[in-house]
Amino acid sequence: MLTLAALAAVAHVPIYPDGSSYQVDRNASISQVIYFPIGAGYVHVPAEHLAYGNDSTFVDVIIRDKDDAAQYTIQTQCGIAAPTWHCCDPTQGCAGVPVCSVKGEGHLEPFTQTSYFSLLPDLTSIACTSGDLKISVIRATDEHFTSDHPRGPMGIVVGRGEEFTFGELMSIGHYALLNHGAWWNEAGWTYWVFLTLVAAIVVVTCKMTESYGMKTPTVFEDKPRELFYWFAIVGFGAAFLETTTHTGIAQAPVAASGELGIAILIILLNLVFMGVILLNMYLDMDWIQSPVWAPLELGTAFSCFLLFGVGYYVAPSFWMCAALVRMYRLVSGAGSSNSLFS
Repeated sequence: MLTLAALAAVAHVPIYPDGSSYQVDRNASISQVIYFPIGAGYVHVPAEHLAYGNDSTFVDVIIRDKDDAAQYTIQTQCGIAAPTWHCCDPTQGCAGVPVCSVKGEGHLEPFTQTSYFSLLPDLTSIACTSGDLKISVIRATDEHFTSDHPRGPMGIVVGRGEEFTFGELMSIGHYALLNHGAWWNEAGWTYWVFLTLVAAIVVVTCKMTESYGMKTPTVFEDKPRELFYWFAIVGFGAAFLETTTHTGIAQAPVAASGELGIAILIILLNLVFMGVILLNMYLDMDWIQSPVWAPLELGTAFSCFLLFGVGYYVAPSFWMCAALVRMYRLVSGAGSSNSLFS
C-alpha cells in the first residue's frame, strides 16, 4: 500500500495563496500549481530557486472552463528585461499577440478529482539568466462574464519534476476537498451532505434490522471496537460517494484517458476497505479475530492517509482506533481480541 502511495507523486503540488500573488519558496523544477479562484494571478520565482533547473523552468497556465481561454493575457519577465507576451486578450492593447487558446483536449487530475485545460503549449520552458522570473496572468474584466457564464478558476503551474514531501502526501485528502470546493470544482458542500447521509443510513439500517429481528450480531456486539468500525464505514462510504461524484464532474468536459483508471481505482479502494472492515465485524473465525493482526491492521489504516487521501481522514482515524483496541489485547497477553470488553 505504501508503494501505491508513492504513485501520488505524479501530480502537481497544490498551493493556495491568500491573495492574487505568490512567491515560490522551493525548487522551481518541482511541479507546483498555484490556484487563483478569482481575478488575476501573479507568481514571482526568485533566481535562487531557478538555479536548480539551470536558470530555467517549465511554465503553464491552466483553466477549468474551456470557453474562458480567449479572456486571458499571459506575460513572463526575467529581471528588468522587457516582458514576453505569450497570448493576450485584445482588450489589453496588445496588437499582434495571438489570442489565448486551449492546447490539447484537457486533462483529468485523478488524485483531487478535478480537470483542467492548458493555455500554453506542452514543454513551455522559460530561461531566465538575468534575475528573477515573474509570471503575470490577467483575466478580462467583469463585463466579459455574465450570470450564465461566470468566472472560472485558474492556476499557474511552475516546474515539471515529481516530488512530494511526506507532509504533502498526508495532505492529499485535504487538497482534494479544497479543490472540490471554491478553489476549483465549486461544489464543496457535497462531502458534508454525503457524510450526513451515510451516517443516517447506517443508523436507520441498524435500528430497523434490530427492530425486525433481522440483525446479524457482530462478533463483538456493542463493544468499543465495533463502534469505531461503524464510524470508519461511514467515512469510507462518504468518501466513495464524494470521489465518484467529483470524478464525474471532472471527467465530463475532458477526453477520457488513462487517468480515469486511476480515479476509478481510488473510488474502489474505499469499497475494498469497507469490505475488509465488515469481514472483521461479522466473520467469527479465530484466525481473523486474533490480536496478532493488530500491527498489520494499524499499518493498513495508517496507509490510508498516504494512499490518495482514501477515506478523507475520518475513516482511517477511526479504523486506527479499532486497531489500537486489538493492539491492546496483543500487548496485554489476553486471548481473543473480543474478550477484552466481555
